Order: sequence, then C-alpha cells, then structure tokens
Amino acid sequence: MRDNLGWVSFGKIRASWGRSGMHFSQNYLALGIMNVGSTSYLGNSYIEPQWGDGLYNDKLSWEETDQYDFGLDLDMFDHRLGITIDYYYRYTDKLLDRVRLPSAGINTGYQQQWRNAAAVSNEGLEVMVKYEIFRKSDLYWKISVNAARNWNRFEKSYTGKDLDLVRVIGKSLNGIYALKTDGYVDYQDEVPVFYNQIGIKAPLASEMGSSTFYKPGDYKFIDVDGNRKITAFDDEVYCGSALPKVSGGIVNEFQWKNFDVNILLSFQLGRHMLNITQTRCLSGFGAAEYPAIVMNLNKVFFWEKPGDKSDFPKWQYDWDTYLWGGRYVDRRVEKVNWLKIKTVSIGYTLPKAWMQKCGLDELRIFASGENLYTFTNYSGIEPEIVDIRNGEDVGSSYPLARKLTLGLTLKF
Repeated sequence: MRDNLGWVSFGKIRASWGRSGMHFSQNYLALGIMNVGSTSYLGNSYIEPQWGDGLYNDKLSWEETDQYDFGLDLDMFDHRLGITIDYYYRYTDKLLDRVRLPSAGINTGYQQQWRNAAAVSNEGLEVMVKYEIFRKSDLYWKISVNAARNWNRFEKSYTGKDLDLVRVIGKSLNGIYALKTDGYVDYQDEVPVFYNQIGIKAPLASEMGSSTFYKPGDYKFIDVDGNRKITAFDDEVYCGSALPKVSGGIVNEFQWKNFDVNILLSFQLGRHMLNITQTRCLSGFGAAEYPAIVMNLNKVFFWEKPGDKSDFPKWQYDWDTYLWGGRYVDRRVEKVNWLKIKTVSIGYTLPKAWMQKCGLDELRIFASGENLYTFTNYSGIEPEIVDIRNGEDVGSSYPLARKLTLGLTLKF
C-alpha cells in the first residue's frame, strides 16, 4: 500500500471476538442457600433456608457474554493526520436476576429464586481524529477530536414479556419514564368523569383515592391505561434515554517558542434529563432522602387563571401537593446539549541559557483553570453531574468546582 498510496503513513485493521462468563456472586447459589440459625437446638447450632432468595435451581448457569470488536487505525501525510475508529457489540445472555415466586412464596416458603432471567446488549462507536496544523521547531499546533456513541437494549426476558417499567423489551435500560400531560386543567368540566357499577360518578383521580381528584390548576394528566386513575407505573410513558447521543472532547495543544497552551473542551449531545430540582424544593417530597439546593422563587410562575402558560401548576398544599409535586412528569424532561471549557493551561519555560547560569535543567511557570465555563440549554444547575444511569437531577449535588492554579516546575 505504501508503494501505491504514498499519502498513507500507517494503516491497521483490527478485529476480535471473545466469550466470558461471570461466576455466581454467592457460593453454591444453584444448590440453594442456607443460613446459620438465630437460636440453637440442644446447645448445638443449626442451619435454616434463606427464605428471601435461597431456593435452589439446578438449571442455573453463568452469565455468558459475547463481544465483537472492529477497528481501524490510519495515519496519513507523514503522520500529520490520524484517524482511529472502533466499533464494539456486546451481548450478555442468561443474565442473573431474582425472580419473584407466585403468591410471594406461599406454597414453598421462598419469596424469590435466582434464575437466568434476561439478555441485554451494548454497542458503541468511537472515533478519534487528530491533525497537526503546524509542525515546526518553534511553532507547533495539534487538534484532537474524539466522539463516542453507546446504546444498550433490553433484548429478552424469561417470560418473553417486559419485566417492569424500566426493563422493556426493545428499549434502553437507561430510559426515562414520566407521566404524560396535556397542559393544565383550566375548568372543572375538562376533567374526565367516570361512573361505577351503581351509577355514581367520580372525576379522574390519583392513586391516593377518589378524594384526591383533579381540578383547575392541576396538570391535565393522560390516563394511558384507561383505568380511571393516574398511577405512577401504569400511566408513565417512555420519554427518552439518559445516555447521550454523542459525547467526547476537543484537545488543542499549542506551542510557540517557549510558550505552551493546552485547552480541553468536553461535550455531550442529545441526552435526556429529568430536572426535578425545583419540584422537590417546592413540595418537600423526598426532602429527607434528597435534600435539594434552594431555588429562586422570583423566577418561577404558577398557574393562577385559565389560559396561563406557567412553569408549574397552582400553588397548593396538603394532599394536592402529591398530585403535582412528587410526580415525574414529561414537562420536566429536557433534551440537553452542553459544551464545557474543561481545562486551560498556559505555561512559559525559561530559556536553557538562563537555566545553565542558575544550575537548573528546566524552570517552567504555568497557570491553569478547570471547569471554567459551560455552554448549555439545560435549565438545571450542572448537566455534567446528572446521574448517567437514570438521568434524574434531584438537586442533591453541588456543581463541579471551578479551580484556578498557579504553579512552578523545577528540574535539577
């Protein structure tokens, strides 16, 4: 290739496959788990079944993971331009999980059993491009850009059906689920009314009971399953994945004579986040578990009259707070992009002639900064610290600290 393609400096194609198994988290898991009894019999200790999940399963096997990797390394134009591409696919079958037994184990005494219950897949694409713009003894500038995309999917379950709200066949394991809304209830006659078997009517209510029905100023929730009440798990819908579409960074390395500059930018694109910081501040829902950072109420608008396009429903307290304050609603889900000036470092190395007079090999003075500024469309405080697993921002964490450093490097 070098003889025919002179612009190719180096090229390599990579491919690999491997299979691995993950051993059980507990010894003798397939043979059943026993515990030492809490009392004794005739002065002797004894063992008893672990009723929670200790039922034996002689068909239990290790998790099996197959992974495929394909890559390309390519340097061109005397190594000035470099490209690296990697693609991987990982399929995990026979995933170990606890399965709840019928009637919570009334017939056997056991509540759950370990089984090879599911399969999940992970795949991703990673690309890195580097280019040396200047390559001189007194002037050097290189830019490196990397980007990665990862996505996963719940492939199958032991029942052939969805296992729960977050393990939906064909959907991401990092999905965000929330109640679907259609604005606000402006008038009472907008609330759906249902009749029971004896003809008594009742408006659409929450899972707290018919006494907590919806009225003007509340969210207009969509009864997805049609069971005449709004419940957390039955009416929540998929609102996107907490994983970003693309994440990566941009590195600039610049050197002119004795000066050097290094700039690192990091970014994420197309990530869904559930911003419930303000909701928890307003309602106090889960405050003991997730103490939220205080918000500025001067910038928040509540529903007051029909037609209002407000940030939140009507301000109210008692059980009505549960109707709007403690819920995950689709209005709080945001599709977030951000670009951050992660680190900037500027340094100056004194000339060697000066150093020889002082008996030093090198003296470098530098200043650096971290987390200097974030460009984002996110309404929350800090998009980078939001949990990558579920995308929930509960307001319990402080933003990343901005750090400024002055330094001196000496070499003798």
